[in-house]
Order: sequence, then structure tokens, then C-alpha cells
Amino acid sequence: RKDQWYREVAQTMLEWSRLRLKTLMLATSYADVEGIGLAAKELGVRGVFAPERGVSMQDQKLTFAADSVWCWVATGSAWTGMDLPVPIRRLAVTRLPLLNPEGDEEGALPEEVLFDSVSRFRQGAGRMVRSEEAGDSKWLVLMDGRINEASPWWRSLCQPYLQVLSE
Repeated sequence: RKDQWYREVAQTMLEWSRLRLKTLMLATSYADVEGIGLAAKELGVRGVFAPERGVSMQDQKLTFAADSVWCWVATGSAWTGMDLPVPIRRLAVTRLPLLNPEGDEEGALPEEVLFDSVSRFRQGAGRMVRSEEAGDSKWLVLMDGRINEASPWWRSLCQPYLQVLSE
């Protein structure tokens, strides 16, 4: 299923590549950064930077600032406390940052885990708010289809994320 999801994300990136708006795509793992990057490459999407683990954040930011790069697939400190080298027009969150989506035996997430996860999401979404480019429209895209899950457990888990979006 993950490979299919990577291809779906890459297909969206292909459509987005026509406008080439500076885009920060936040992923929750290096495996997702790699999978999305490879899927985009297979589709021939140009201007996407999906760094391997170990590339310094400073080098990643410099690469993103280049005119030839319109999309940076990032994880780690890209979610939190990092100044971007250029204003972004589109922020794409690939998956909700759930530190332990399974929870305990009853399916409940410890409150501090949920707080940390939602806080990371809030900081990531704040990238768009703090972007200095004024006047132009900006896009916040949540690519995690799980937000539409109908089960009561997922609905209760997604509620704090939806609240962040409504703020």
C-alpha cells in the first residue's frame, strides 16, 4: 500500500509542477522522503529535492533556495524551529505526525504522545503562516487520507488536528 501511496503523492506533485510554486512537503520519516522522491523521479517530475538521510539541514536549505528546485520533501527539523531560506507558497503535510498511531491495548494514545504529535503538526502548519510573502495566495494541503476515516477511534484521534486547521 505504501508504494501505491507514494505514486499517488508523486502524481499530485506532477500536477503541481506546472505552477512550480515553492513547496515544502513535510514527511514523517526518511523512508517516506525516499519513497516519494523515487516515485516522483519515476514519473519524471523535475525540480523536486528529496534528500537522503545524513544531508545537513544547512545544505538542504541551500538546495531548496535554488531556482531549479520548487519542491523540498523534508522531515525532522523541517517540522519545527527552522527558518526557511525562501518564502513558500504551498505547504503539504504528507501524513499526520503520529508518534505511535497504534496506542495501547485499548487503542488509546497517552495524552503526552498526542500532545507532542499535534504540537509538531501545529509547528509544521505554522510554516505557512510565518512565510513572509504577502499578497499571493498560499496553499496548505493535508495529504493524509486517514483524516477521513469513519471509525470513532480515528475521529477522536484526528479531532485535535482538525482543531489546529480551524485555528
